Amino acid sequence: MKRAFPRVLDLGASHGPLLPHLCDGSFGVEELVQLDSCAAMLHRDADQPEHSPEGVAVHRVVWDEEALLLPPGAEEVAVEGYRGDLLKPGSFDCVISSLALCADPRLPCQLAPLLHN
Repeated sequence: MKRAFPRVLDLGASHGPLLPHLCDGSFGVEELVQLDSCAAMLHRDADQPEHSPEGVAVHRVVWDEEALLLPPGAEEVAVEGYRGDLLKPGSFDCVISSLALCADPRLPCQLAPLLHN
């Protein structure tokens, strides 16, 4: 791949099955934000070597991936353990989701804010 994606958001990251593939050097990932509503799943494999890639900052954020919209008038949100630009327009070079949102009937509405990223 010729294009690099320095900041990547993984929506509904679960235990991080995509992390080793995203951070193998092929995509130019420098920072990966894994977002999931289940803290136990999100941190399940965090201590595994393949889930701590060298040269990539990995942030695991507990957040309801079905509630991506910012509060009205807000430009940033406070997320424990992460700086406030999580959903700020232009925050990410790539947004992925491994079928985490497939059961959400509001899927188009949920993905619309990400078009501005």
